[in-house]
Amino acid sequence: MASAAETQASTVSTEAPVIIGTPSLDVVRAAVGGVFCLAFAILKQPHPLQSAWGEAILLLCPLCLIPLTLVVMRKSAPDAAIGTWKLIEQYELSAATILIGSFLMAPAPQTAVLALPWTVLTMVVGWAGVIGLTRRVYRDMSTMMIDVGCLFLALGGVWAFVDRSGMRLWGFDEVIALLTAVHFHYAGFLLLIITGWAARELEISKVASVTCLAVMIGVPLTALGILAAHFKWDARWEAFAATFMALSGWLVAWLHLRLATGRTDAARPVRTLWTICSASLFFSMALAVLYALRSFVQVPILDIPHMRAVHGSLNAVGFGLCGVIAWRWHRTGLVRGAGE
Repeated sequence: MASAAETQASTVSTEAPVIIGTPSLDVVRAAVGGVFCLAFAILKQPHPLQSAWGEAILLLCPLCLIPLTLVVMRKSAPDAAIGTWKLIEQYELSAATILIGSFLMAPAPQTAVLALPWTVLTMVVGWAGVIGLTRRVYRDMSTMMIDVGCLFLALGGVWAFVDRSGMRLWGFDEVIALLTAVHFHYAGFLLLIITGWAARELEISKVASVTCLAVMIGVPLTALGILAAHFKWDARWEAFAATFMALSGWLVAWLHLRLATGRTDAARPVRTLWTICSASLFFSMALAVLYALRSFVQVPILDIPHMRAVHGSLNAVGFGLCGVIAWRWHRTGLVRGAGE
């Protein structure tokens, strides 16, 4: 008969670091995606205050950031979802590369054909999230964050298709359609994934659990705030949604600051990137609150072009890129800390 300790150990998910050779396939894919993203930037030459800047921010996620998350996602997935994650890894970069073509053309139904592979792939990611939600043997807030994040990415894929098709769903103009796609790629997927990993690293403390719950609520609440602004509902709805999301983001920033200063066994490059991730998220969320309060407090430079340039760039590079690289290094053991 198994002892109580053995029984408890058998029910707890131990997502041990996976030591991966260098260069591993996910790094190669991310590097290739980075070259494609750079090529897009050279072709479009986006100005930070132009819509093309938002397009480049969106493309950075599927081309460079998501490939670096996939190996960790697969290794922590339930057995029933491993085959799905392998399929996603195999076709993710191809779908993301085809997506580039849709942003080199004007929005139209024929343009949306080039966005369709990415939309389908995000749907498969969403299905992997459903498998995770229904088939995990052990569940806590950190694993729930990862599975729900997969569902949000599917919404991001749908909005990318809507934007490229030229459809104006609910009367949204092309700027809002694109920014909604960006929202669900970064806040919906990456923020939830990274928060889940941080919560697991902190052994699901009370603060980490509250943070996970707040972020899961904050992402759809922000989308509702966008709807409120679009349909000209009471401005307090948007202000409340943005403030709630900002508080959630600040909690995530706090978790990463705790890790950066407290996890001395983590590698110095990882802790440095955690610090950058924390600072970027803090300032980007502060800007989001100021923008949402524009009906009450006038800040002339905080219009959509400036928010896209500053808030969007902080989220994409400071939080997204630095955060994903840090966690990829840390969770795979690629960069080792003191005493390892």
